[in-house]
Amino acid sequence: REVEFASAPARRQLREFFGAAPRPVPHEVAAWLESGSDRRLTRQRGSRVLTVTREGDALLLDERRRHSLLTAREREVLAWVARGKTNAEVASLLWLAPSTVRKHLENVYAKLGVNTRTAAAARFLGLLEAEAS
Repeated sequence: REVEFASAPARRQLREFFGAAPRPVPHEVAAWLESGSDRRLTRQRGSRVLTVTREGDALLLDERRRHSLLTAREREVLAWVARGKTNAEVASLLWLAPSTVRKHLENVYAKLGVNTRTAAAARFLGLLEAEAS
Protein backbone atom coordinates (compact mmCIF):
# COMPACT_ATOMS: atom_id res chain seq x y z
CA ARG A 1 0.00 0.00 0.00
CA GLU A 2 1.11 3.49 -0.83
CA VAL A 3 0.41 6.74 0.92
CA GLU A 4 -1.14 9.26 -1.47
CA PHE A 5 -0.88 12.18 0.93
CA ALA A 6 0.50 12.60 4.43
CA SER A 7 0.89 15.88 6.25
CA ALA A 8 4.28 16.77 7.71
CA PRO A 9 3.09 15.93 11.27
CA ALA A 10 1.69 12.58 10.07
CA ARG A 11 4.99 11.70 8.36
CA ARG A 12 6.86 12.61 11.56
CA GLN A 13 4.52 10.49 13.68
CA LEU A 14 4.86 7.47 11.39
CA ARG A 15 8.64 7.82 11.42
CA GLU A 16 8.87 8.29 15.20
CA PHE A 17 6.41 5.59 16.23
CA PHE A 18 7.08 2.99 13.52
CA GLY A 19 10.63 3.82 12.45
CA ALA A 20 9.80 4.10 8.78
CA ALA A 21 8.92 6.70 6.20
CA PRO A 22 5.25 6.76 5.16
CA ARG A 23 6.06 5.40 1.67
CA PRO A 24 5.39 2.58 1.70
CA VAL A 25 3.13 2.31 4.73
CA PRO A 26 5.10 0.98 7.72
CA HIS A 27 4.88 -2.82 7.92
CA GLU A 28 2.91 -2.85 11.19
CA VAL A 29 0.33 -0.42 9.77
CA ALA A 30 0.06 -2.41 6.54
CA ALA A 31 -0.48 -5.65 8.50
CA TRP A 32 -3.16 -3.95 10.59
CA LEU A 33 -4.91 -2.70 7.43
CA GLU A 34 -4.72 -6.13 5.79
CA SER A 35 -6.26 -7.77 8.86
CA GLY A 36 -9.43 -5.71 8.37
CA SER A 37 -9.59 -5.11 12.10
CA ASP A 38 -12.16 -2.61 13.35
CA ARG A 39 -9.99 -1.94 16.39
CA ARG A 40 -7.64 1.01 16.66
CA LEU A 41 -3.92 0.53 16.22
CA THR A 42 -2.15 2.01 19.23
CA ARG A 43 1.56 2.56 19.67
CA GLN A 44 3.26 4.02 22.75
CA ARG A 45 6.60 5.76 22.92
CA GLY A 46 7.50 7.03 26.37
CA SER A 47 4.69 9.27 27.58
CA ARG A 48 3.31 9.66 24.03
CA VAL A 49 0.57 7.47 22.58
CA LEU A 50 -0.33 7.35 18.90
CA THR A 51 -3.72 6.00 17.88
CA VAL A 52 -4.40 5.13 14.24
CA THR A 53 -8.01 4.78 13.12
CA ARG A 54 -9.51 4.04 9.73
CA GLU A 55 -12.06 6.42 8.20
CA GLY A 56 -12.99 5.02 4.80
CA ASP A 57 -9.80 5.13 2.73
CA ALA A 58 -8.12 7.57 5.13
CA LEU A 59 -6.05 6.91 8.21
CA LEU A 60 -6.37 9.33 11.10
CA LEU A 61 -3.45 9.67 13.49
CA ASP A 62 -4.04 11.07 16.97
CA GLU A 63 -1.09 11.66 19.28
CA ARG A 64 -1.61 12.32 22.97
CA ARG A 65 0.51 12.46 26.04
CA ARG A 66 -0.36 10.21 28.92
CA HIS A 67 -1.31 12.28 31.92
CA SER A 68 -0.52 9.51 34.36
CA LEU A 69 2.99 10.94 34.57
CA LEU A 70 1.61 13.73 36.73
CA THR A 71 1.48 13.09 40.44
CA ALA A 72 -1.81 13.56 42.28
CA ARG A 73 -0.49 16.82 43.76
CA GLU A 74 0.64 18.11 40.34
CA ARG A 75 -2.82 17.35 38.96
CA GLU A 76 -4.41 19.14 41.90
CA VAL A 77 -2.21 22.23 41.42
CA LEU A 78 -2.85 22.21 37.68
CA ALA A 79 -6.61 21.88 38.19
CA TRP A 80 -6.58 25.13 40.23
CA VAL A 81 -4.35 26.84 37.65
CA ALA A 82 -6.81 25.78 34.93
CA ARG A 83 -9.51 27.57 36.95
CA GLY A 84 -7.50 30.78 36.72
CA LYS A 85 -5.92 30.80 40.18
CA THR A 86 -2.54 32.44 40.77
CA ASN A 87 0.32 30.59 42.45
CA ALA A 88 -0.39 32.47 45.69
CA GLU A 89 -4.07 31.52 45.56
CA VAL A 90 -3.27 27.87 44.83
CA ALA A 91 -0.77 27.86 47.69
CA SER A 92 -3.38 29.21 50.07
CA LEU A 93 -6.03 26.72 48.93
CA LEU A 94 -3.70 23.72 49.24
CA TRP A 95 -1.77 24.86 52.30
CA LEU A 96 1.50 25.04 50.41
CA ALA A 97 4.24 27.61 50.05
CA PRO A 98 4.04 29.60 46.79
CA SER A 99 7.52 28.33 45.93
CA THR A 100 6.22 24.76 46.22
CA VAL A 101 3.40 25.56 43.79
CA ARG A 102 5.95 27.08 41.41
CA LYS A 103 8.10 23.93 41.63
CA HIS A 104 5.10 21.67 40.98
CA LEU A 105 4.28 23.76 37.90
CA GLU A 106 7.88 23.55 36.64
CA ASN A 107 7.63 19.76 36.88
CA VAL A 108 4.25 19.80 35.12
CA TYR A 109 5.63 21.92 32.27
CA ALA A 110 8.48 19.47 31.75
CA LYS A 111 6.21 16.42 31.86
CA LEU A 112 3.63 17.89 29.48
CA GLY A 113 6.21 19.42 27.14
CA VAL A 114 4.94 22.99 27.50
CA ASN A 115 6.46 26.30 28.61
CA THR A 116 3.57 28.30 30.04
CA ARG A 117 0.77 27.88 32.56
CA THR A 118 -1.78 28.59 29.82
CA ALA A 119 -0.40 25.79 27.64
CA ALA A 120 -0.28 23.44 30.64
CA ALA A 121 -3.90 24.25 31.53
CA ALA A 122 -5.01 23.74 27.92
CA ARG A 123 -3.20 20.39 27.71
CA PHE A 124 -4.67 19.36 31.08
CA LEU A 125 -8.21 20.24 30.00
CA GLY A 126 -7.68 18.34 26.74
CA LEU A 127 -6.56 15.29 28.70
CA LEU A 128 -9.62 15.50 30.94
CA GLU A 129 -11.85 15.76 27.88
CA ALA A 130 -10.15 12.74 26.31
CA GLU A 131 -10.70 10.76 29.54
CA ALA A 132 -14.40 11.58 29.48
CA SER A 133 -14.91 10.43 25.89
